[in-house]
Amino acid sequence: MGINMIVKSHLIRCERRIEQIERQLKDLPEGTVRVYPNGKYFKYMRFLPDGMRINIPARNSSLISQLMLRTVFTAELHDLKAERDACLRYIRTTDRSVNKLEKLFSDSNSEFLRILNLAYKSKDMHVTDWLNQPYKHNEKYSEHLVIDTVAGHKVRSKTERMIANMLFTLKIPYRYEQSHIIGGKEIYPDFTVLAAESYEEKIIEVAGMMDDAKYADNFYSKMNLYTKNGWIPDENILILYEIREHPLEMSYARSRIEQFLSIG
Repeated sequence: MGINMIVKSHLIRCERRIEQIERQLKDLPEGTVRVYPNGKYFKYMRFLPDGMRINIPARNSSLISQLMLRTVFTAELHDLKAERDACLRYIRTTDRSVNKLEKLFSDSNSEFLRILNLAYKSKDMHVTDWLNQPYKHNEKYSEHLVIDTVAGHKVRSKTERMIANMLFTLKIPYRYEQSHIIGGKEIYPDFTVLAAESYEEKIIEVAGMMDDAKYADNFYSKMNLYTKNGWIPDENILILYEIREHPLEMSYARSRIEQFLSIG
């Protein structure tokens, strides 16, 4: 697939998600919310478009939740529009491809693209069943599960939270620290995801302390176990590396995950 086609496919994903967020925003109350520590408790402040600030009682959890969704959706919408504009600028400055699929996208009217978007959004019962199946979690060092995610479960690091929230907002079905028996050993990969087209389980690992010699040695041993048992990097397992001085960037992680799962 040429670069021009990749950019156009990403443009369609952006437009589809922008359309979805704009519909969701219509059903949410105006304004954003910020949460401030207030002794043992928290204070919830609503910021309206006209600049007015209103304190929200903690008991009004429904309004707080809706405003939090609007805050997240608004930020995501800003980023998506920037990505869309970048794609459009790239397409305008490159030669148009003559391959059939690109021509189809170029010549299609808005109604064709609207129906195509609806087709992509259709529900899949296989995915729902997979998400609802119980699975064995990693129960070791559960006291380290202290960081909340949008999906409602807890993870062990900020990077894992970023990946979990990204998978959730991209509507990629996943399980956190699911038990796998690989090479006769029980291990708990960070994320097990379900590929949309093949329904194949794939693994995403966050190698978050590769500048620590002991951690790196243990991780290399784990990778050796994976590869000896048919888990091939960038085919059915994705490794996202970071060190303290160079933490994993969201845009890079999202690009790698989309490429790994052939999203779009």
